[in-house]
Amino acid sequence: MKRPAEAQPSVLTIIAYKYPDRPHYEWTGNMLIKTDDYVLVHGQAGRRLVHHTRGQTFTYATQSLEFYPLNAPFTVNIDFDAHGASYHCNVCLPPRLDGDTLSFRPRPRLCPQSSRYLAGRRPRRVPRQSTDVRLSCPTD
Repeated sequence: MKRPAEAQPSVLTIIAYKYPDRPHYEWTGNMLIKTDDYVLVHGQAGRRLVHHTRGQTFTYATQSLEFYPLNAPFTVNIDFDAHGASYHCNVCLPPRLDGDTLSFRPRPRLCPQSSRYLAGRRPRRVPRQSTDVRLSCPTD
């Protein structure tokens, strides 16, 4: 793995697509590190999330650290608040960085339109422990 490039903080637009290619969520964050393998983003408190599917905009009171591997099929988001940290992961196609836009799309086999989507079963709930662990497909 190459060392991180010396990067000036830059604002990225992050877009999560809903199957097949419709924008679902959109927000901005500050790129902290960019390598050939991953992008690390800081989401500031007060950032806005546009929920395209619902036609609504939300404001986040928490900060986040967001990890986007460019060659692996997942993303990781860690939100920080007064009570600690909560984690959110997306199983998706490898994220793509195109200029100042980072995007990711769901894996086709995990989407509700697929006949193999959880074989008609509900996801198993994980008991809440010291941290909140949530797994989801960006098609939710």
